[in-house]
Amino acid sequence: MYKSPWSWLLSLSLVLLPGLAVAANPDISYLISIDLAADSYTQQARALAVNGLFCGVLLVMAVFKLFVYWHSRTLSFLFHGCYGLCVFLMTAVATGLSSFFWQPPFWNTFQLIMVIGVAAAVLIALFAGDLVAQAKAPKRLQVVFRVLILAIALSGMVMLLSWHLYAVRLVVVLACLLSLYMLGCSIWLWQKKVRYSGFYFIAWLALSIGFGLTLLSYKGWLTLPIATHVPLIIGLIAEVIVISFVMAGSFADAKQARLAAQRESLKNAERANRLQQQALQAQANATEELESKVQERTFELEVALRELEETNRQLEEQSTVDFLTGVKNRKHFDKRYVAEFRRSRREQTPLGVVMLDIDHFKRINDTYGHLVGDEVIRQVAHRIQSVLKRPSDALTRYGGEEFALILPATHLEGALLVVEEVLTAIRQTPFITNDGALPVTISAGLSVAVVQPEMEPNGLLDAADQALYSAKEAGRDQAKWQQVGAQGHSPQSLLFKSDDY
Repeated sequence: MYKSPWSWLLSLSLVLLPGLAVAANPDISYLISIDLAADSYTQQARALAVNGLFCGVLLVMAVFKLFVYWHSRTLSFLFHGCYGLCVFLMTAVATGLSSFFWQPPFWNTFQLIMVIGVAAAVLIALFAGDLVAQAKAPKRLQVVFRVLILAIALSGMVMLLSWHLYAVRLVVVLACLLSLYMLGCSIWLWQKKVRYSGFYFIAWLALSIGFGLTLLSYKGWLTLPIATHVPLIIGLIAEVIVISFVMAGSFADAKQARLAAQRESLKNAERANRLQQQALQAQANATEELESKVQERTFELEVALRELEETNRQLEEQSTVDFLTGVKNRKHFDKRYVAEFRRSRREQTPLGVVMLDIDHFKRINDTYGHLVGDEVIRQVAHRIQSVLKRPSDALTRYGGEEFALILPATHLEGALLVVEEVLTAIRQTPFITNDGALPVTISAGLSVAVVQPEMEPNGLLDAADQALYSAKEAGRDQAKWQQVGAQGHSPQSLLFKSDDY
């Protein structure tokens, strides 16, 4: 409650409000006068000394609380310190000590006391509201304090501007309500067993009694042997003194609590430091033992990892090698084709794909058996592999009796030479089997292109496959070339076939 910087400015402005009021109305006349005349010079001197003592005590207490606020930034010290300054000013004006510093008619005693009283009422309400907020009072109690503060401040402004009798009476009524409400809050604090709540009750009871006696005496309902203002001044002084001692005790308690917390924190830190040292020593011992075990396990793990890597390499190799021919299989072809297709598109280099198929292989199987067929496939793969000279050229068994060549960075002329050598190597030398020499031929379909961004991934494969189909339709033992994207056009015959030899 009241945590904004505006609270500090409000408190300061309330202390300065009396001076601003008189500066705005320098010619107003007295509504009441307080006679300080004594029977003798000695009595007057004694009265001034006592009044000066009270004012000095009030001023010292107010300055002390403001100093504590400056040190601790606790708003309750700010509110009650400014409230103490207002009580000091009211006492000085009411007892006549202010006449030593200014002379009438520049200051009007009644109006000045009323303005200071409004400021004091707002400040003590702020103090009490902050107190009940710290005690976690219900929201409705805090709301009532805010309403009273606002009402007293507004009525004080109306009184300051008009000095109408009804405005003065409204201020007095609101002050009575505030006094009773603060007394009720002190009882609530007492019931909640808040520390020093009994002293708050005594202080605000003294203030309420003094205010009530002054009000009754002023209205003529009660006759006192002392001046009208004296009960109020006594109540204010008593309230300030009691609350000041309570706040000093609270400040001392808070300081002791901080010191106790610091001592406990230091003990906990020392205990934690000892435990940490023990834990570090235990950790060092465990770490040393663990390191030896880790080194042993690491060595074993490295050996196992090397064995696993070798096994994985062998498995990977086996998974991409055709078990019958020893050349790469279809799985390897698919990966290699995608890689070379992307490189051709990226580097804009030509890429050749050749599809090869053994002619009349089903007849060989049916006539000589599957064992002879397998031997033919192995020898065909060996002869094709012997033709390839570059490490980048890849031969794969595409499936059954069909093979595929990937020729990276190869123009059409170079691809034609490779295909010509392959067909010649298969055709010229018969295959030796257990059943004798067996003539074998193959057909080939070729496609070469520089891959463009818009080209389909299977464009080269489709073109080469269509060219192979055309070569078989044209009589086998020959090669055909198909341009990519020229589906629907007849593949072009190459310059070599069996009739050329």
